[in-house]
Amino acid sequence: MIELIRKTCKQGDIVKITLDGGREITGALDEISSEHLTLIVDECPVILTHKIIVLFEIVKKRDISRVVSTNAPDNTPLKSAETITTTKSEESQEVSIDDAPATSQSMTSSTPKKIEFSKDNITNYNDALSYCSYLEGIDIGAMVNQLDFKYDDPAVSKNSIDKKLKRISITYVNYQKDPDLDLIQPAIAEINSLYSENPRNLNLNWDYFILSSINRDYDSAFNCLHAYSLGSSSFNFWETQDFYIYLLGQTRFYDKLEELIRHFKSTAKESTQLVEFTRKALIYMLYKCKMNSAIESALRIDDNNLLATTKELTNKVPRKSIYPYTPSTPRQPLQRTISKPQKQTKQFYNLTEEINSAVSSGDVSAVDSLYRRYKSHKDATKLIQIGTAYQRLGQYEKAIQLFNYGLEHFPDKEIGFITSRVQVYELQSEWNLADGDYKRLLEINGDTESKRKNYNFQRARVLLKNRDIEKARSILFKLNKKYPTDTGIANALSEVDRVKEDIASGTDQFVEIPIIDIGDDQVEIISPMLRFDIEECDYRDESIIKQGNKPTIEDAVRLKSRAMNSIKDQVEMSERYPIFLEAAKAYNDLNPGSYDPTDIYELLARYAALRAGTIFSELKKQLLMTQKNIDPQAAQLKADTASSYYLESVNLQAMVKPENMLLPLTNHLKIQMAVLLYRLNRPIDEDIFSVNFTTIFKSCISSKIPELNELAYKSVVTIGSTNVNAWNKLKDVKGGSAVFYGTISTESKRVMPYTYLSRLSGTDLSPKDLPGDALRKVFQARKSQNEQFVELTKAPKLLDFRPQNINHIEKIIQDMENYRALFFESDLVILDRLKYIVNIFKPYETRGANERVSIIVKVRSEIFSIIEFIESNPTYLGRVAFFPILQSWKKSILKLESERIQSVIPRLSISVDPQVYHRELNVVFINVVIQNTGQATTDNYSLKLELKDNEQGVLYIENEVNIDYELHVEDHHYHRYQAEVPINHSGSLFLRVTPTFSYQGTKNSQEAYEFTVSPEDSFDLKVEDIKWNYLNIPDKHMFKGREKDISKIVNHIQSPERSLSYILYGLTRTGKTSILKYLKSELYGLSIMSSGHTCYLCPIRWDFDQAAAQNNARDLWIYLINTTIIEDINTLRDSEEEYSHLPHMSKLDKPRFKDLGEILSLIHTNEFYPVFLIDEFSHIINMIKKQLIDSSFLAQLRTFALEGKASFIFAGTYDINNLITDPEFGITGQFANVIKMKVSKINNSAAAALIHAMGDKLQFTDLAVKHILDLSFCIPYFIQIICYHCAKYALETKITYIGYPEVEEVVKVLTGESDNDPDSVIQRLDAERFSNNLLSSADPPETSALLATIAHSNYPYTPYHEIIRIWGEHTIKEYQSLVAHTLDTLVDKEILLRKEEEGEFYFKISVGLFERWLRKEIPNLNYALDKLHKIND
Repeated sequence: MIELIRKTCKQGDIVKITLDGGREITGALDEISSEHLTLIVDECPVILTHKIIVLFEIVKKRDISRVVSTNAPDNTPLKSAETITTTKSEESQEVSIDDAPATSQSMTSSTPKKIEFSKDNITNYNDALSYCSYLEGIDIGAMVNQLDFKYDDPAVSKNSIDKKLKRISITYVNYQKDPDLDLIQPAIAEINSLYSENPRNLNLNWDYFILSSINRDYDSAFNCLHAYSLGSSSFNFWETQDFYIYLLGQTRFYDKLEELIRHFKSTAKESTQLVEFTRKALIYMLYKCKMNSAIESALRIDDNNLLATTKELTNKVPRKSIYPYTPSTPRQPLQRTISKPQKQTKQFYNLTEEINSAVSSGDVSAVDSLYRRYKSHKDATKLIQIGTAYQRLGQYEKAIQLFNYGLEHFPDKEIGFITSRVQVYELQSEWNLADGDYKRLLEINGDTESKRKNYNFQRARVLLKNRDIEKARSILFKLNKKYPTDTGIANALSEVDRVKEDIASGTDQFVEIPIIDIGDDQVEIISPMLRFDIEECDYRDESIIKQGNKPTIEDAVRLKSRAMNSIKDQVEMSERYPIFLEAAKAYNDLNPGSYDPTDIYELLARYAALRAGTIFSELKKQLLMTQKNIDPQAAQLKADTASSYYLESVNLQAMVKPENMLLPLTNHLKIQMAVLLYRLNRPIDEDIFSVNFTTIFKSCISSKIPELNELAYKSVVTIGSTNVNAWNKLKDVKGGSAVFYGTISTESKRVMPYTYLSRLSGTDLSPKDLPGDALRKVFQARKSQNEQFVELTKAPKLLDFRPQNINHIEKIIQDMENYRALFFESDLVILDRLKYIVNIFKPYETRGANERVSIIVKVRSEIFSIIEFIESNPTYLGRVAFFPILQSWKKSILKLESERIQSVIPRLSISVDPQVYHRELNVVFINVVIQNTGQATTDNYSLKLELKDNEQGVLYIENEVNIDYELHVEDHHYHRYQAEVPINHSGSLFLRVTPTFSYQGTKNSQEAYEFTVSPEDSFDLKVEDIKWNYLNIPDKHMFKGREKDISKIVNHIQSPERSLSYILYGLTRTGKTSILKYLKSELYGLSIMSSGHTCYLCPIRWDFDQAAAQNNARDLWIYLINTTIIEDINTLRDSEEEYSHLPHMSKLDKPRFKDLGEILSLIHTNEFYPVFLIDEFSHIINMIKKQLIDSSFLAQLRTFALEGKASFIFAGTYDINNLITDPEFGITGQFANVIKMKVSKINNSAAAALIHAMGDKLQFTDLAVKHILDLSFCIPYFIQIICYHCAKYALETKITYIGYPEVEEVVKVLTGESDNDPDSVIQRLDAERFSNNLLSSADPPETSALLATIAHSNYPYTPYHEIIRIWGEHTIKEYQSLVAHTLDTLVDKEILLRKEEEGEFYFKISVGLFERWLRKEIPNLNYALDKLHKIND
């Protein structure tokens, strides 16, 4: 437009400039550059940038006083010492109005000449390329020069437009004679202005097409030719079809092509020509888009696939957005292409040069510097120029500040500063301030009628923008009355009425709605989410199934008809949407081009809306119930699925029927709003579900609930970033996006919406950003985020779910957190579960084989669970992004599981234990131990054995032993191998063992194991050498593993907290009595500080088992005082030097309770401190029941402790825990503060030391030691039982080594698994060995029955459900609670071990020796349980 003005106008011409938005400025043209022009308005310069100029009109030419050479260059600057005129010869070439061509009485001035561009009937690829090459080489400006203008005779039509067109045609005729662009520019400017007011006039469209083509304004040329082709009934389109095709290729307005084809197809005229035209148009379109490979598709076009192929191909190519020109969206001004070389525009002021330099480089600081410099010069004109430079740079606030400064300091230039400032206010959409400036201009510059008219019109315009309807209407009504022929005023008045009606209907468009372009020309119309649904849909139509699931076009049409009829028949939505999906699948499975794509778009749009509607109806019903029975998160998941399908429907309806976009969009907001209120525990108004889009959107953005605000703006961002074309089409739908644009119509309104939009898109919007620019940023940013996220989900290492990649996978999953703004709640659930899977899988490589299997099973279960979750709660990202990840992970984990299963086989480990042979005459015995160290149970196995002389290599024997025995994982089995070896052989032997096992019917051989087996040492074991004695308290050197416990108690006694009593508790024979015995020894000779004195500890032992056996209180106190305290004190005094100054005590004749306090005081007075070690404390129950004592006894003991007279250590069974909390005995308060110590097993090293107590006299192998530890649970009592009998076995068999087989031989006899030799000292253990320990007569009957149940199970650890199953089969009363309680009790006592795996508890008897004994003790489990059943009944 700047160049057009430069060519048309001269310096000093009075011109009227129309700006973007409708504002007009009239002034003298002062200077012009490539970027801006300057007008002198009321003696003040006003600088206008080319971007805001829409139209111009020369009001008055300047007076030409001098003549210059006609050879002056075309680009002579306006400001020049020379003036410009024309020569007579030039004037003679002009055509007067009388010379204009005569017109007929018809609609056109003449018939256009036929232009032959190229041949028709393009049939092959070479023809196509030739045609495209020809089009590329033409000069359309020269070609259209052959066409005639069109207008009706003004005298007949009485139409002012025809009169103006006739006048413009004169200029065109002159141009045809002498094609000089300079000559045609005034005509172009005038027809541009004329077109903006009358875009539907057919003659005007034709003439504007000609002039726009000459001026290389291809957009305008194409739009006008397109409009004319559709509107003119007498026009022979085929004669100028190549003009259309050429312009179509230049503009990329490919959406228009389908519209034109539909128009001509509906007229049913010249179908052959239409096919040929379409073929040529598509060929050139593909050629321009560098898609030559698709030209073959265009060549195959015919009358049957005309529309389908057109839609298919145009959907694949990039195109411009198409939108009609309306007065509210000013079209871009005409730009002409200058073919002549351009000279540099001469600049007339240094300031202008500096401003242009600063603006072109975007240098705000340079303009700041100019402001500071000229501010001191007091030059108002230059300040206005600088203020306008700020405006051009978008620095609106700085421009306003400068203009305000000027108004304050240059009151005589008020008009110029206000005129400049009002432009900035309008750019900021500050309509109130703009109105104020126009009112002021009326006051100070409304001295002429034209100025008053202009200022009032501008006031009305900004008032309308600000929706001050009544004021705007009042001003325009007065103007219309005064200027009834002014169409601009009349149109504005009509616009006021339209806006008023829109406001009343809730569909008002508060601002001019821009078209948003984010380069999103190739949106995939059918989304991957819907393609998933199509792929997973199975045909139900019998005809298609019979055809091998290959539908025909007739099938597809039939299914579509059935689907559409289901709406009329009011079929339930849940039954209806599958019908639409099946019909869509039928179209999808046809060959491309054989059907109209609109059909599948419509079917899928309805399918998506119906599927969402099914969820919507169900959820609505649940949310409106008085008693809501749906979990809030479950409701959110359903809403997310519904929204996902509603948004899919929105995108597809944009392609089919844009006015149908609002219903799914509205329902999306409704369901999300309702669920959000439910989750926030807010009331849900039933009216939510019946309002329109405008109302629901307004209620969201006006709510005081931030989540609702965000919901509304998130919907905007989602639609615009997913399919910007759908968003743009919403502006043309009544009640569509206008309500949103209303929230951002002014700078002051934009703060909150822009805050949400910025946060949702990761952009940084300013309220100064215009809506179009802001949304372009937001949509582009979110679109980029969507693309980045999808790309992230396709990372090869993310999809390759292997242990080696787990760190990369974890990093990618962590990076996904950056995209949470894209997610529905459902997607967040999936992301969290992906992180959970990674955490499970991460330690895989650091775990053993069994744990790896467990990890695989857990991960597999989680993956399958999430896949099922996505299928039940589909969302776009769930299906498109996360589902492929999980499918890939599923494939990887199943492969890993398969590899692991293949590696899960038995593995036999062979050892000789002990690695010596035992000789009896000429027969040697060797123990071969077989352990299954693999991961599966053998069916059976065999051993091939070879025995040789280790030195000479003489083979003594070679044989194979077949063992029909299932060897479980980690289990041992042994074979006592015997062979004849010459009696004179005394050296070592060489043994080779080759194992073979069967697994799942397949034999597997392993490598051979080789051993050197030495002769056994000479036997030197005697009965007196045996150190184990399980019947009595062990000797000091056999007391193992309790050192830390004793040390802990000793330290406590020596600490200030010694007033707190210790309680040792555990099963009988676990070592409590032994601890007290050796604790007493440790306390001798130790001292403490008490009451400022050093006192020696006096340990005194009480046995409540003996105390409870007394017949009366007198005997009790004789025992407690005379027999224990006095005897112990006197013994200490006489035997230990440290205790020699203890007072000698005589036994009391009738000792009583009160004497105890006096004795303690006497001992303490002599600087000694008693420590009472009380064993079998549980017997205090019997003492109380026999009334030997009452509860005050323990209360007094506690008082002694608190007074510092004595400390107390109690020891008893597990019953002690119940005793001290049982109110029946009244002693609960006496044990409010005690320290408990559980006495159970000892550590492995101490247990091993106990096993090796006999040293070389009797040596235990490592396998034997481990086996004893497992059998005894590291409880010293059971270790001593096993070792004692092993020693007896060694004596009987005269061996010095005990291996795994020897231990097994002994244990089998002890448990009754093997028959005992009557002559052997090794016999089956009687129940006494476990009495009051693992078994007790005081136990309820269910205890032994439950232990027997576990002992008889075939599980290493018996699962809880198996126990329940067995007891349930015997119908034991209330067995579930009985089992649960008994299990808890036994686990607490460590009689049972418990572990948890995958949510289930498993149980095992801790002492293996007892488990095996019990299995024989209670051989018939069914009998035992039936007996329990009878007892309970």
